Amino acid sequence: GEGMSKTKGNGIDPVFVIEKFGADALRFAITYLTTESQDIRLGLDFECPNCGAIIEQTKKNRTLPKITCSKCGKEFKTQWAETEADQALPAGPIVGERFDAARNFCNKLWNASRFVMLNLADFEPREVKFDDLLLEDKWILSRLAVVIRQVTESLEAFKYSEAARVLYDFAWDEYCSFYLEIVKTRLSDSVDPEAKNTVRSILVAVLDALLRLLQPMIPFVTEEVWQRLADFAPRRGLPPRRAAESVMIAPWPTLDEIPIPELTDPAFAADHQR
Repeated sequence: GEGMSKTKGNGIDPVFVIEKFGADALRFAITYLTTESQDIRLGLDFECPNCGAIIEQTKKNRTLPKITCSKCGKEFKTQWAETEADQALPAGPIVGERFDAARNFCNKLWNASRFVMLNLADFEPREVKFDDLLLEDKWILSRLAVVIRQVTESLEAFKYSEAARVLYDFAWDEYCSFYLEIVKTRLSDSVDPEAKNTVRSILVAVLDALLRLLQPMIPFVTEEVWQRLADFAPRRGLPPRRAAESVMIAPWPTLDEIPIPELTDPAFAADHQR
């Protein structure tokens, strides 16, 4: 319940978080927590590097240079270690639910991307017509259109946590948990090649846009996936186009990339904006 400050000794060395969860998980967690004015409670503990036990972080032990694990009895250093003897001890990572959730999100994106690439053998991108798509295809594209608009508006207004929440919900629930599961049967070898290429084109196009939207928050994971995706689908999108060499220089997603006819209708666009 206290404000974080150096004088109180309750600050966090980001290196201790990165060593446990990774740099992207730290960045996404901080972005997710960056509200406009509301304070956020950040519960943290120590993890014993010797046995994996969770040691509660308290006012008494949070500034100690080393801590003795109550489970295995071995010592580990904290971010406050200064002496040569203390520095020689194994580091006890700082753990917390917020960082764990961010790491799980990065893993979810990685595994979903891996699944998509495993199904891109002999992939030939094709231009799709919205009216010819199945209901689940129209649904994911319409949701992507909403997400692009919401994330763009949030970032332009410096509402970082709102952008992170929108992307988290879309990537985890709608793209990974719903759409990927729905289309698995349409990726089998028994499916008509043209129909299979249609669903793969949508899978890759949505993943491509998602990587560009997430790049400011998790640059390392998105860049690694982007480079690997180029081996399977150097041309992708709706309509297909050659992807940029790096996600860092790829153009920001726009509604023009989504083949929904109504998006080019001024009346529909005005209502969609509201």
